[in-house]
Amino acid sequence: MEELVDLCEACGIEVVAKDMQKRPAPDAATAAGQGKISELGHMAKSLGANTLVFDGKLSGSQMANIAELSELKVLDRTLLILDIFARRASTSEGVLQVEIAQLRDRLTRLAGSGEALSRLGGGIGTRGPGESKLESDRRHIQRRITVLRKKLKELELRRDLVRRRRGEREAINIAVCGYTNAGKSSLINALCDTDLQAFDQVFATLDPRARRLPIEGPEILLSDTVGFIRKLPHELVESFRSTLDEIRYADLIIQVTDISDPDAANACAVVEDTLKELKADQKPRLHVFNKMDLLSPRAREVLLFRPRPPENVKECFVSVADGYGMDDLRQTLLDLISQKWSTLEEVLLHQEQAKLEAIRQSGWIKSLSYEDDGIHIKYKAPQATLDRLAKM
Repeated sequence: MEELVDLCEACGIEVVAKDMQKRPAPDAATAAGQGKISELGHMAKSLGANTLVFDGKLSGSQMANIAELSELKVLDRTLLILDIFARRASTSEGVLQVEIAQLRDRLTRLAGSGEALSRLGGGIGTRGPGESKLESDRRHIQRRITVLRKKLKELELRRDLVRRRRGEREAINIAVCGYTNAGKSSLINALCDTDLQAFDQVFATLDPRARRLPIEGPEILLSDTVGFIRKLPHELVESFRSTLDEIRYADLIIQVTDISDPDAANACAVVEDTLKELKADQKPRLHVFNKMDLLSPRAREVLLFRPRPPENVKECFVSVADGYGMDDLRQTLLDLISQKWSTLEEVLLHQEQAKLEAIRQSGWIKSLSYEDDGIHIKYKAPQATLDRLAKM
């Protein structure tokens, strides 16, 4: 319920009252039942409210029935999230993705969804059958979705080209993901010394942005991604598939969790389910528990007795706000990146400066000395770099 309040506030809605109902199943006509809807309508009038927001997803007919009974504007969780995405989308790709998601959602709410569409009879002489308003709306929405998907496909090709160029540069791609408002942008700012906008609000980041880790050696890019949330509309997941592919194609995933959130366990479960849906749950992952500064000493002790993570997941506990654990995080991150790299020692000829520069760019130099017989070097590098060096 608190999360629903956050979503409302992100849409500019002032929440004046909250109510909950327990029932075996949602009412087919009004979700909450006629009596409850009438009660909510009277409550709203006494408080001067004009909007009723439901946590679950409502069908088009349910929204119409509730609006008629309560005489209020009716919204649900999906519409709130879509509205936030529409407000925050800033790139061409983001705007297209949001509009496709909105249109797909509107299709599901058209009255008569899932039923055979009626044809209005015409019938006398050569006059053909007419077309119902419902059918016309559906065809118009489908046409618009087709046009938008074509435009989005062109932008996806550009994104694929960027990924290929990164691969050619042997850049290491790290996707930063997690529940919404967990501190992903703040973590990237701390690691990369950048100034990504970071707000204490849901879905502050929609469009993926990459920043370079400022270290000597290989190019390491951290990509900020859209936050996950409970009941994330399926239309959004589908529409943002190309954006979320940053996670699927990443060499490593950093998962950020707000450890001070009382519901952190459920937030982790939502992220895990989303990673499984993206087929990225088996990738090497660094799970960063952020906002340790907000935990009591007793709560920190409890963390020591947590169950061990899966083999492909390492854990770090940090506070971006006060720098707690950040040095350990950087070292763990570099260890994870290079854990499958080979360590070599060799003597380069003094004139082999191109090879030395290639090692600097794609690997990590552990020791380097200039001797009479050549350049003595010990370094770590990925296999692709070693193959390239062997040909030089």
